[in-house]
Amino acid sequence: MARNNIILFGEVLIAILLALELVYVPTVLSSDFLGRVLVYVSVASGLFFLRKENQFGLKRQYFKISSLFLIGFIIVHFQIYLDYILGGYPDFGFDVMINDRLVPKASLISALAVVSYYIGYLFASYFKAGTNHIQVDRISTVIHSNKGVLLLMVVFLLLFLFSANWDYFNGNYGSVSVGILADYAQESLLLSMIGYVLLFVRNERLIGRMYGNFIFYIKSLGSTFLVICGIYLFLVLISGDRGPILQFGISLFGGYVLLAKRKMKFTVVLLFIFAGATFISLLGFVREIGNGTDFWGRVDKAYTLRETSSIQSSISPSTLELAGSVRTMHAAVDYAESRGHTNGLFQVFQVISIIPGAGTVVKYFTGMENTDFKSSAFLTRHILGANPDRGLGTTVVADIFLDFGTMGAVVIFFLFAWFIRYLEVNVYSAQLFRLSTLALFFIFLSQALYIGRSTILVLFNEVVFLYVLLKVGLFVNSFLGYKKVKVSDK
Repeated sequence: MARNNIILFGEVLIAILLALELVYVPTVLSSDFLGRVLVYVSVASGLFFLRKENQFGLKRQYFKISSLFLIGFIIVHFQIYLDYILGGYPDFGFDVMINDRLVPKASLISALAVVSYYIGYLFASYFKAGTNHIQVDRISTVIHSNKGVLLLMVVFLLLFLFSANWDYFNGNYGSVSVGILADYAQESLLLSMIGYVLLFVRNERLIGRMYGNFIFYIKSLGSTFLVICGIYLFLVLISGDRGPILQFGISLFGGYVLLAKRKMKFTVVLLFIFAGATFISLLGFVREIGNGTDFWGRVDKAYTLRETSSIQSSISPSTLELAGSVRTMHAAVDYAESRGHTNGLFQVFQVISIIPGAGTVVKYFTGMENTDFKSSAFLTRHILGANPDRGLGTTVVADIFLDFGTMGAVVIFFLFAWFIRYLEVNVYSAQLFRLSTLALFFIFLSQALYIGRSTILVLFNEVVFLYVLLKVGLFVNSFLGYKKVKVSDK
């Protein structure tokens, strides 16, 4: 553990240096200062990935929540700064900085947040050190059929098909509403698909079955499941939406990783992310092209535009759209400097919203819209005015900083790292799983790349929804007469 002790000391030292920089932060944006911040982040990140892993299930395993989260986080909060240093930023044609005077402060807060995450993860690593398998007393060893969840998928797909506005599927995501009922059906269908994979992985791990071939793993999921997924993902693709494809794709591959006979190398994970980022970037261009041609015509035009676009000036054109979310971090600092912090408003509402229907109750008693309690809508209005023509999202640091300031971001990222470490250890290093633990793991894994431009607490809404759907699926199993099978009976 000597190496980890030295690395932890180095991370704490970097955090102290960043805090001192924050005390004397300049108010003039310069490449030299941003370069110094990036050096801090680079050294801290390098130290973190040099740590010695003490859990057997996590050794040399790079496809996990922490890895994907950090890649997404660094892209969102620091890529634009690197583009600025390299001289590509003026070519982008849009204002990401919002208020140049406050960009140095925003960059330091983001840097402190990620270093705090590193420190929290390292601290958590000291617990259960040297243990290769986590004790899992009182966990059910019953194999549950996934037929009930499969039936839910069929119901939600049909509901989605019959209630959707079909004009939505002509590349009109973001400009045409799919319909309220169809929107709920779509969310339920996506989570049911993830729940099906979750139950499959749990059952296969219980009986000790491992997979060496990805194609065989896909086939083992069943033809009915694959057909339903194929229909839904095709509709999502032609609508121009990207989130469900990315979320389900990561969940599906994550299930394979948990059942694979070998661990995912770092190069494989990078290729996986690069391919996904390129695909998402292309769909983003498709959405920007107006009506007047069919979806596939838009794809062809989008590909041509992407190749000639000014985004090619970026160090990573495929992830530039994701990186552009940093503008909301700048807006958060701008708002806090002039009007103060929101004192937990957004976090409290997200906690309340975990309870189904609670958001509607809050709206009824306060007379305020749900969007008034979301940092994404709040920051969009701060940037674009009272009647914005589009949403700009948020970042995970901006969301916390608005409520609790810099110290709040440091504390919460420390605790968040501890939580992620807990999930990874209890899933990768265990043979048996609680459904609740798997629900947490699959949601946070599937959204790991996106957390950087989202919020932490909002994911618990999906966890609760997924867990409820799993319980409903198991009830359907009992109703249809599918018997539970104990592992010892297999």
